Amino acid sequence: MAKYSRVGEIFEELRNLKTEVKEMKTTLTEEDKQKYVKSGGAVCPYCGEWNVEGAFCETNEGFATQKMFCTECEKSWYDIYTLTAIQTEV
Repeated sequence: MAKYSRVGEIFEELRNLKTEVKEMKTTLTEEDKQKYVKSGGAVCPYCGEWNVEGAFCETNEGFATQKMFCTECEKSWYDIYTLTAIQTEV
């Protein structure tokens, strides 16, 4: 039983360490931002998790913004979309 108890302690330590690492990154570098855009915005630019949600898009002339939120690290940011083409009804 002591063996399994130790495994549980190790997992708890890893969870705590993961939380501490996520809490450390409070700002994004230009490199972080570029990597996020290149990836297509699939994962959180702060913690790298897939738990990203988006609010409604707000449109303007030629671009739109969308507030994004990571449910894992609870950070938020705005994605900015630009108009690149249109598709007519089929």
